[in-house]
Amino acid sequence: MSLPKPVMRTIGLLSAALALSAAGMGVACTIFPPHAVWVVFGFELIMCLAGVVGLLFARGQFQEGQGMTLLCVGGTVLFAGFLSFLSTYGPGGIVFRTNAAATSMTPWFVSRIALGLCFLSFAAYAVLRRNPKSRAYIVRGLVASVVLALVVGGMYVGRNALNSMPGAVRGVIFAIGALVAVIGVAAAGHCFIRAFECGRPEQLPGTATPGA
Repeated sequence: MSLPKPVMRTIGLLSAALALSAAGMGVACTIFPPHAVWVVFGFELIMCLAGVVGLLFARGQFQEGQGMTLLCVGGTVLFAGFLSFLSTYGPGGIVFRTNAAATSMTPWFVSRIALGLCFLSFAAYAVLRRNPKSRAYIVRGLVASVVLALVVGGMYVGRNALNSMPGAVRGVIFAIGALVAVIGVAAAGHCFIRAFECGRPEQLPGTATPGA
């Protein structure tokens, strides 16, 4: 099942932006600094190749596994972007000119996170659109995630009040919160996994069950 043309065009534009920006940063971090930052160059090269894969996908390649292809592109961008950021976090960024202050790479890292999440969103869309049952599981997973976030967030916000309570009361509250958190994680994980399982070929509507 082909993705809609607007989606394919968007993937192509994002992939082109990724490849060009990675190539530009790769060149910049080896030419302008007093000492070439080869670690960043290596990670930018990886992201540039991920952008090329995305462009090939937008041109009609790798359509047998749409979700997996986009998942690999998005995961590569997130992982390589994170490691690239870590390599410059200690020095405070990259010094592009002699006697100049280091340029923070945080905005660059945030843009990489945004690009990676976009590709992951398209990967999820490519799988979840195949079967209407996936949507129901996604809704259930989101509800469980919201409950989990409220419990964890509530305990974090009220941590000072909890610490002032008697030990027994605090222990009971923490035990209940931990139980709800475990149930929430399990429920959300199960629903999200089932949502993607419904996108498997044998789960699609109108597909004959093997042996039937």
